[in-house]
Formats: sequence, structure tokens, C-alpha cells
Amino acid sequence: MTGTPSEPTKEEHHDDLADGGESNPSTTSETPSEEAHNTNDTPKKTKKKRKGSGPPSQPKPIARIIAILVLVGIPAALLLFSGKERGGKGGGLPASTRWAAGSEQEVNITLVAQDKTLLSCSSPAEVAGLHCEYEAKDKKWSKGGPDEKSLLKPYRLAGTNDPVLVAGLWSSPALQGALPPQRFTAKCKIKVEGKIGKLAVRWNPKDSWFDEPFDWPVASVSNCTITK
Repeated sequence: MTGTPSEPTKEEHHDDLADGGESNPSTTSETPSEEAHNTNDTPKKTKKKRKGSGPPSQPKPIARIIAILVLVGIPAALLLFSGKERGGKGGGLPASTRWAAGSEQEVNITLVAQDKTLLSCSSPAEVAGLHCEYEAKDKKWSKGGPDEKSLLKPYRLAGTNDPVLVAGLWSSPALQGALPPQRFTAKCKIKVEGKIGKLAVRWNPKDSWFDEPFDWPVASVSNCTITK
């Protein structure tokens, strides 16, 4: 006999609840927490790099170049500066040291009025009757009386700073009158008489003697004029 299915009896319904109330246990899904626990892998631990574990750092090229420039450039600059101070170009000998004996030169000598008494040189040598004020650093010339026309003094040439020993400069007529109070230039004609080596010079009696490393030309003077 056909018809609609009969509803479950009260006893059947009671039995279902007693079983846990799960009518279809096979379709029940796992909780999210359990699912994440089952599907996700355990996070991997990252290794921390220890300081100093890598290869030693190398100097940067720019720092290395700067260090080379400092080590090489400073001594070169000092050598160049020293050469200029002594009248040389690039550390070479001053041009005046190559003047030939007997030659005549037109020169500009840098002066101050006090140079007449302050400047002096020391050497036992005598060239064409011209000599320094001192024959030794602690001994004045003893081979004759003082004569300004034969007394050599050290000077520097204007513009080049080249050295020259000149006798009789302060006896020139142009330097007999009132002299400029500031530094000035004397334009003169000189005759090279020879050279003196192993020479010591000083620019003030209070200063120490300075031993020159090269020969200085020795000259007599004529025809001086004062220029500013």
C-alpha cells in the first residue's frame, strides 16, 4: 500500500538524540583550528648571521686612492715649495747659478733700506778681490780692512728669487740719497766674476747661519736705478 512516508515514532527520535544528535556524522567538517593545525607546516627558524662571520671587508677604491695621494702628494708639494723658496723651479738649481764668469746681466734686486747692515755671508773664498764679511761663521774677514765696494752681500732677484752675491751695491749713486721706507727694487747691471761654494748666509744678525747647498754667483755692480 503506497503513500507518504510515515513520520518517525517518538521512540526512534529519542534514539537519535541519545546517539549524540548527529544524524549524518560523515558530513560534519573539522573545526578551523584543527584544519589549520593539520594542513600548515611548522614555521622554519631563520638563522641569524653572526657579526664577523663573513669575509673581511676590503678598503674601498676611493679611500685607497685618497690615501695614495696624501702619501705621495704632500712630500712632492714640500719639495716643490722648498725649491721655489730657494729660487729654483721644480726643485732644480736657480738659473743664476749657471751664469758664466765674465758675462754681464741686467738684474732687479729686491731690497729694504735695512739690508745695508743686516745682510751678510760667510766664506773663506775670495773672487776677483771680492769677499764675504765673515771668513768663518764666528770670525770676520781678517785679510784686509772693510771696504763696501769689495764686500759681498747675499741678495734675491725680483720675480725669480734667484740668489746672487753682489759687492758695492750700497756705494751706487742711486742708493746714496733717501731710500723708500718700504720694500723697493734696484735695477742694476752686474758683471759675473765667478762663483763661491760651501757658502753660509743670514738675513739678520739675530738669525742663524744657513748653509747653501749650491754655488752662488759673485758679481760687481754698476748703473743702478731705483724702481718701485
